Parts: sequence; C-alpha cells; structure tokens
Amino acid sequence: MIFLENQQALLNNSNKVKGIYQISQGGITGTLVDLRILFAVVIKSLSVAIILVHYVN
Repeated sequence: MIFLENQQALLNNSNKVKGIYQISQGGITGTLVDLRILFAVVIKSLSVAIILVHYVN
C-alpha cells in the first residue's frame, strides 16, 4: 500500500541527530501536520534545530 509520511529529525547544538519523530501519516492524496504537535515535540526534547522530511512509502 502507498502512503505519505511526515517525520522530523531533532538536532542538538552540534547538528547531531537526537532522534526522529513521525509527525503524521496519510493516504496517497496527502497528509496533514498539526504544528502544535510538531513544535511541542521540539520544545520538550530541547532541540535547537529540526529537519522536516516528507516522503512516499
């Protein structure tokens, strides 16, 4: 089955990946990202930078 995923990589001061968090998963037509959840994860993990990834799986 084909579906879309949005993930974020959480980075520290040295730009090392602290972790990867799946923000959302949707169907073939699209997926929605709740910005409140996205930024809550960043703040709670004390990350200084993020990389957003959108891909088809």
